[in-house]
Amino acid sequence: MKILLQGRSARSIQANPGGDQVQLEATARALRAKGVDAQTSSEAEPDLAGFDAVHLFGLVRPQETWVQARNARRQRKPVFLSTVYCDVWDFERTARSGLVGWIARHSNRNVIEALKTVGRGLNNREWSRGSLALCLRGFSRMQREVVEMSSSLLPNSHSEWLRISDDLRLDQEDRRVTVVPNGFDADTFDSITVDATPPPHLAGFAGCVLCVARLEGRKNQLNLIEAVRGTPMSLVLAGPATANQSRYVKHVKDAAARLDNVH
Repeated sequence: MKILLQGRSARSIQANPGGDQVQLEATARALRAKGVDAQTSSEAEPDLAGFDAVHLFGLVRPQETWVQARNARRQRKPVFLSTVYCDVWDFERTARSGLVGWIARHSNRNVIEALKTVGRGLNNREWSRGSLALCLRGFSRMQREVVEMSSSLLPNSHSEWLRISDDLRLDQEDRRVTVVPNGFDADTFDSITVDATPPPHLAGFAGCVLCVARLEGRKNQLNLIEAVRGTPMSLVLAGPATANQSRYVKHVKDAAARLDNVH
């Protein structure tokens, strides 16, 4: 069997690396270990001659997945979709700061997702035919169309599928759904034991609160900093700054600099 696993564009991954790409690469390695010819691509519309199926990742930013799914349908290849779904609309309406947050509280989801798509195009040059299609068709409609074009749906949990079906008004009993829980990297974690002695430069962080994530509003680091203020707990934030929330990143860094127990 020969499978093409398709992810976000190289420019998008470079600007905002994320779990969807980690899942894609890990899935490809695991398939190869089972004897499957698994290849990866960030192209939108590659030639699929010789492939038995394509495997797509992510419904949160459907503009690229939508183009890839349409390409597969045109070439009569079945589509497997790992949904990698997280609804960020509540965050946009209630906690997003700046102009985007104000617009979210005074408009609707399609408007804010179109504006975010345009912003990524201007800031990171993440612009494609799918970006224009999202602005014209609407965000939720594009998500539903990606689901409709998929032969198999692979959420990480039953809860994830229930949220997708509720948000997009889909049949909860859809027979295409197979739950595939997220795995972990055994090559990394098999060598770590509970009583392992940390290296000297990390010994002082034993028992810390650890947040490993991009610095961005949705990951809530600013409130984490406030939560440990005036406590004996040590907070460690590990991760790169997101490309499109420079004001939030500055607030996080400024708040962290004012506390001795935040690193």
